[in-house]
Amino acid sequence: MKSTFKILFYLKRGAIRANGCALIMGRITVDGVGTQFSTKLEVKPEEWDTKANRATGRSNANKQVNSLLEEIKRAFPLPQIYFLLSL
Repeated sequence: MKSTFKILFYLKRGAIRANGCALIMGRITVDGVGTQFSTKLEVKPEEWDTKANRATGRSNANKQVNSLLEEIKRAFPLPQIYFLLSL
């Protein structure tokens, strides 16, 4: 049986903070079963690329956000994901 695994990042646009930024949320899906989590990162909605799931622009803040999102992607080994989804 082939297993599917996907990590997606998106903005929580319904809750814009006072500083004008929105939280970046994550969704992990394994074999059609998903769970959501907060990355504790934020970015301005106009600086978010929905298709690429990344912050746009070349500012140091956006580069750091993109770097941290890549670290999050690498931090989840598949066995750990299966365990988290079974809770």
